Amino acid sequence: MYRSAPLLLALLVAACASHQQTDAEVAAANAAAAASDAAAAASDAATCRSYGLQPDTPAFVRCLDKVADDRAKANLASRDSVARALKDQPPSWWR
Repeated sequence: MYRSAPLLLALLVAACASHQQTDAEVAAANAAAAASDAAAAASDAATCRSYGLQPDTPAFVRCLDKVADDRAKANLASRDSVARALKDQPPSWWR
């Protein structure tokens, strides 16, 4: 049993090393997140303008906050519904 421990440790280290992200992958993920955030901000601003609010006013800022909060609540509700659907199901590799 103990003779195989170094081999097991080596395999685990190799597996962990192979799953590390490169700097390029991290940069790409950060760029995608920034683009998504920018698109959401543009959409929020368009929504508030469609209500007749003028940019750089307190009402416009409150509107942006409300729209962003509503989107966050919708995302949370979506994640919760997925979590509830998967709650009592075994992992796919178990089946």
